[in-house]
Amino acid sequence: MAHSRGGRLLKASALATACALGAAVLTSCSATDPLSSDEFWQGQRFVHVEEVDPADDLNELVEDSSLIVQGAVVRTEAGPESRHPQDDGTVYTSKSTVLTVSVSQVIVGTPVDEVKVWTSQENPNDRAPGALPEAEFLWFLKPSDRPEFFLLTSMTGVIGLDDSGRLVTFRDPNVTADIIPEGVTDLEELVQRVRSLG
Repeated sequence: MAHSRGGRLLKASALATACALGAAVLTSCSATDPLSSDEFWQGQRFVHVEEVDPADDLNELVEDSSLIVQGAVVRTEAGPESRHPQDDGTVYTSKSTVLTVSVSQVIVGTPVDEVKVWTSQENPNDRAPGALPEAEFLWFLKPSDRPEFFLLTSMTGVIGLDDSGRLVTFRDPNVTADIIPEGVTDLEELVQRVRSLG
């Protein structure tokens, strides 16, 4: 079931304000100079723990997901912190990132216009909206213990075209061939395959 979303254009004044606030962390800030898909996901690829039970193929990824959407990242922000007492009496604080995704279509699940995806990475890509990648990705999601956030179903749970035009599982590119069926070469083909499985 398709679910349309509105445009993501910013007024010049709003963009200028965002650029000024983010100047310390931006290398560029222009609506015409967004990060590429590879540049954006590079900072989200490094994980500190291995998955206990990762999806082995697309069928399993679909089965394990309660919400599958297509959409673009329109905002990144620091997520909740977790405190972990250590044996030596110190406390380790783990940081996270929340990615706000503007949804262009819902493939599986309840229609939504926007979804917040909570990731385990500290936010290395704190960007003004105009500097985010314009590309849309396919998101495989499940609920978190916080009702306002979803989690990626698996580290393989965000798929899109890399800078060379190849479909990849961005957070764990090494398993792309296991997840994306042979012969599927673009996002629309993948969406149709997911619909047939969902």
